[in-house]
Amino acid sequence: MNKKDFKNILAVDDDPSVLEVIKNILESSYHVFTAPKGYDALRIIHNRSIDLLTIDFMMPEMTGLDLLKELRKFNQKLPYIVISGYAPSEFMNNELLQNSKGFLLKPFSVQELRILVDKIMAKE
Repeated sequence: MNKKDFKNILAVDDDPSVLEVIKNILESSYHVFTAPKGYDALRIIHNRSIDLLTIDFMMPEMTGLDLLKELRKFNQKLPYIVISGYAPSEFMNNELLQNSKGFLLKPFSVQELRILVDKIMAKE
């Protein structure tokens, strides 16, 4: 596959090391954009065609849920994965988790991320 045919993933996390890990794991098969804040993510989404989001749940200024609420105002169908340091039971009743395509608990393994992303992208 030619790199220009790669799908676009946007990773949103306030931890630069997590963004770097996600990018390193996925960049051989996908174009990976990163955003340290929800507002940065929205700017990228408005300027690029994004096929999948990875969203950290707890971020300053704009939480993952806040980002999702803003995103849903203009894009109802963008699939996303929640990646969090908090166990899913801590926010199980939250719409962010209920409507996600998957959940990864930090620290996640290379295989966990790769398998989940590849599975979702194959369906999209």
